[in-house]
Amino acid sequence: MANSGVDWQARSEVVRLKGAFGPIGGMTVEREIMGDIVDRIRADHTMMVRLLGRLETLVGSFTQGGEPDLHLMGEMIDFLVTYPDMCHHPMEDLLYDALERKAPQAAASIADMRREHEAMAGQLRNLAQAMSSILMEVEVSRETFSAMVRNFMARQLHHLTNEETGLLKMARDVLDAEDLQRLGDEAREKISNFGECRQMVRHAHFLPEAEAAER
Repeated sequence: MANSGVDWQARSEVVRLKGAFGPIGGMTVEREIMGDIVDRIRADHTMMVRLLGRLETLVGSFTQGGEPDLHLMGEMIDFLVTYPDMCHHPMEDLLYDALERKAPQAAASIADMRREHEAMAGQLRNLAQAMSSILMEVEVSRETFSAMVRNFMARQLHHLTNEETGLLKMARDVLDAEDLQRLGDEAREKISNFGECRQMVRHAHFLPEAEAAER
């Protein structure tokens, strides 16, 4: 992992400043709830990139023979397994459905994004199984685990950047402010576990967003 050549904290900031992730990096849980659906999705994206940066640091130490907090690594991976499918992707599905109705030409890109969601979910399940084995002190090659994490990180960042510079930008162009705010309200109403999702972020002590919410 240390040889991946990716400074995730710097990469997140560079992407944000170029406009891909937008000027919402310091958005707290409370402020994010008040935004429209694109604001909420982008806040999640920024949060996920920051989480990947923290995970990369731990995995880099592990790969080099260090002894990082393995339970913390496990918590981070569990969050990556649970949060997107339970909380994030349902919001994107609402936006994608609205975008397909307004811009049928986006259908192919949306289908690609949804396939990527499924593929990355499979990667994460495999990663979680490997992490579980490590925690149970089952022999797992550090290099193999590092490669699994590195491959997932590269795919996730590529996916997020494509969403930000493609479909989310298109949503801003095609859907008006009222549509986007309505979809944000609809997400809160239709996602039955929306409150639980916010609590997951608040209680994820390894996230900057959780630290900000506690201050």
